[in-house]
Parts: sequence; structure tokens; C-alpha cells
Amino acid sequence: MRNDRILMVMPDRRHVRKAVAEGLRVYAIWDPALKGRDHLEDVARDAEQLVLTDFTDVAALRTLVFTTAVRRDVAHILHLGWHDTQLAVCEEARVLGMSPHPPGCLLLINDRRRMRRLLSEAGLPFVTSVEEFLRGPVLTVQTLTVDGRHHVVDIRPKAVISPFRLPETGGRSMREGPVGPGEPDGPEDAGHLYPTWLPASARTETVKLVTAFLDATGYRFGPTRTEVILGDAGPLVVEAQTRQAEERVLSLIEAATGVDVEAAMFRALAGGPLPFPLPDRAAPAAVPAPSPPASPPPASPPLASSAPASPAPAPFAAPAGFPAPSAALSGPRVYTG
Repeated sequence: MRNDRILMVMPDRRHVRKAVAEGLRVYAIWDPALKGRDHLEDVARDAEQLVLTDFTDVAALRTLVFTTAVRRDVAHILHLGWHDTQLAVCEEARVLGMSPHPPGCLLLINDRRRMRRLLSEAGLPFVTSVEEFLRGPVLTVQTLTVDGRHHVVDIRPKAVISPFRLPETGGRSMREGPVGPGEPDGPEDAGHLYPTWLPASARTETVKLVTAFLDATGYRFGPTRTEVILGDAGPLVVEAQTRQAEERVLSLIEAATGVDVEAAMFRALAGGPLPFPLPDRAAPAAVPAPSPPASPPPASPPLASSAPASPAPAPFAAPAGFPAPSAALSGPRVYTG
């Protein structure tokens, strides 16, 4: 009988729901300082068990991952959040024989300095200065890796507002190290289209570069997103992260292709078939970038004006033929559903 138990660290509630729908029994670990009560209650309702702990205590998190995996006899350990704790969780999974790849591959993807060193050693092109951001369009390549095979699920251009949102560097190399929660993870964008119409040669070169990079890291299972610039001489890697695309982008892909990429990941863990490659012909869809938070209301009503109010500019305009977008704890606590 197949072991259908999975331990998830930092799962979104939709992850738990989709994993359960694919026949998996979910045990979850979260830091309550990072998510609201409603979200955690939803996770607890759908999971077999939710354990809450402080993620800043990495040693305690390691112990909790190890003991929960052993006591619950799970078959898989999956980290679905920010990569500041991914390495520790992957190392514990490796000790238990549940990591499909060596933990060091996460550093080769998430840490820019190590990533560039690897790309240099492998003879693969990458961005070395801010000026190179101005030489071509920015692409985000979303992949799902299963058993070492990298499935490209999305290549999308970004309507760039500003390159990397960094202060002027005078041509010096870009910042080093991993990106933390809330930090910009690349050029700021104004919206996304799906599918992306790229010249066949550009798409082929981009896919070849990204898959060669992931092969070089030794990464064998999970989502990644890789930023690429289409330069004069071809694509250049900007950065990469071991994390899934935003929910709005995944919804866009599903609307256009009928494929739920997150559900496919859990289906693979449950031993089911993968829906890849995605359909060559997909219905066009578009999604705007998130709107900035609204300003607080003024303390007193503004003076009346006879001039008509100007409409706010739309953050993203779909081209013709595209449909309009649809509108702290001390110690672990356990919740059992």
C-alpha cells in the first residue's frame, strides 16, 4: 500500500486543499507570526494536523520536522514557503531519506553569488551588471521539476516599470545573496499575459538555458522561477528562486490551459500522471499586477471641486483579443483536525 502522508512546511491553505484532493494526508507546520488566524484555521481544518512553532528558532524547527516526520510516518517532506528555512528543512529530509536532491542545490539556485559561480563554471550566460537590464525584455520562466525533469509551465514577459528597483550603482555588480520576504525579486512588473508569443528561436534558447542551469544545480523536485533577460546575444540568467509562481499567475495559466500546476505537483507525489507538456494552443488570458494599497482616508472631507475627477490609470491593458481580467508563540502548539 502506497504511503500517502506528506509533511508540508509553510503551505498555503490552497496547497493543503489540493493535496488532499489528490489523495494525500497532510501534516503541516507554520509560524503563526507569518500568517493570520483565518488562514491557519483553514489549514488546520483540511490537514490531519497543524503544528505551530517559531521559525526564527531554526534548531527547534529542525527537531520538529524530524520528529513529526518520524512519528507520523510520512513519505514526503515539502517546504512551500520562503527559502530562508528551506535549507534546514531539506537537510532534515535528506537525513530521513526523503529529499530527492542534495540540500546544497537550493543554495545554488537561491543564492545569487553561488548561482553566478555555478553558471560561470558551466559556461552558461548570466547578467553581471545593471546595464544589461536595458538591453532586452525580461522574462520569468516558471518550471516544475519531477524526477529531475524540468517541465516549463510558463514563460511570461514583464511589462517593466523599473529595472530591479535598485539605487544607481554606476555599473557595479548587482546585490548578492538570497532575497528575503517582502524584498523585490527582480524587475517590477505591471502585468502578465498567457500564453506568451515569442519567436520560436528565442523560446527554444530560453528553455535550453533554464533547463541546463537547473540540471547543473542537481535540483530534482519542486517549483522554480528563473528570471531571464533576452540580450543581444541571447538569453541571460538574472536570478532564480525555489518557489511557486504567485496565485494570480497560476490562475492565469489554469484559465488558459485548464491545467492546475500546483495540483499536478501533488498528483506526482501521489503517483499520478503529469499533464505536461501543456497544450500548444491555449486560450489567451491576462492578469494585472497587484494594485498598491489604498491611501488612508483624510481626517476631514476635502473641499468640493467643480472639475471632474480624472480616472485612475489602469495598471495593465490587455491587447485586442484578450479577455478582461476577473475582477507570536512560544513553543509548538498542535491543532488536529
